[in-house]
Amino acid sequence: MHIKSIKVNTVILGGGIAGLWLLHRLRKQGVDAVLLESDALGAGQTGASQGIIHGGVKYALNGVLNRASQSIADMPGIWQDCLLGYGEVDLSEAKTWSDSQYLWSPKRLGSRLKIFFASQLLRGRCDAVPREKMPAPFDTPAFKGQLYRLNESVVDVYSVLEALAKPFQEVVLSAPRSHTSIKVSQHKIQSIDVVHGEKVFHLQADNYVLATGEQNEALILHTRVVHSPMQRRPLRMALITFDGITPVYAHCFAKGNKPAITITSHKNENDEWVWYIGGEVAEKGAKQPPEKHRACVLKALKKGFPWLGFEHLRFDSFMVDRAEAWQPDGSRPDLPYVKNFGDVTVVWPTKLAFAPMVANEVMQHLKPSEHPASGLDHLTDWPKAQVAKAIWERV
Repeated sequence: MHIKSIKVNTVILGGGIAGLWLLHRLRKQGVDAVLLESDALGAGQTGASQGIIHGGVKYALNGVLNRASQSIADMPGIWQDCLLGYGEVDLSEAKTWSDSQYLWSPKRLGSRLKIFFASQLLRGRCDAVPREKMPAPFDTPAFKGQLYRLNESVVDVYSVLEALAKPFQEVVLSAPRSHTSIKVSQHKIQSIDVVHGEKVFHLQADNYVLATGEQNEALILHTRVVHSPMQRRPLRMALITFDGITPVYAHCFAKGNKPAITITSHKNENDEWVWYIGGEVAEKGAKQPPEKHRACVLKALKKGFPWLGFEHLRFDSFMVDRAEAWQPDGSRPDLPYVKNFGDVTVVWPTKLAFAPMVANEVMQHLKPSEHPASGLDHLTDWPKAQVAKAIWERV
């Protein structure tokens, strides 16, 4: 075995949105940082997201801008600057599926939602869509409900990851779990060894950032250098395509404060549109057999789009865990989780949109290097991690 020793300022574990956004920020500032990914970039929770850059509107449907809606309100603007190429990271090569989303109700809105949409809280963030400007598939007399446009975009997550990784591909490194060992001594991470063929890459750093989603739990238990309990909130996401399908980016509110269904649309390798379906039906689906979940999704779709026939429908579904910082009542955290334990920082972003906030908070905790970086020439021999195949191609 040939040992190749490398010393850097920061090692980021995890090639999802949080890890890659942070890497991009650090490298642009001249910090010697590297990223280790055990699978493919975005193969976990990030790739399973719908790509929605939330601004908090859907979290305030009780008429109150709560902590979640307030904390995420600035994120769409930050992302938009980045997508245009003049933000804190350069996402100008990333693809945007839609510049906006819609909220719709199959029927006339109740008084509570009418007051909500008319309130000063949402002025400039949400607009009623007049009948003559209804987009497909709502542009039909058969649609009797109401439609509101949100100024929140939907991005192609995989192209975002590619844009973040591409300028710094030489430090986006493959580290399969079966070939990686973390050495701990005196409650500190001493080094990380990754074996590739006859080479052992021996990596040391002043800072280690755990941003591996649900794998954080195993890393925390293995290293025992931090205490950050994790929770999982499972979903069963659905993928469908059918004759006459058109792209939709919308939340359907039939009753209550949660969207019954949330739909985003993506092109597969056959250039076909695929509806990717989450929302309350995905939360309930996690506790249902696949057949029951399928029936519930179709029922919700037919209720939301009673004029569509859904002919020759193809349907698939899969489970995904939303790994987050533990909450006493098991609810969704309002904010991302960033906690520092000396040379280790643990991260759970909670939402795709929170990536800029996560990077800012992590950077406040990182220590400067005690010694110059060394062995960086060995990175050329280290196999690089690649972006995962899109979830609508893998299922």
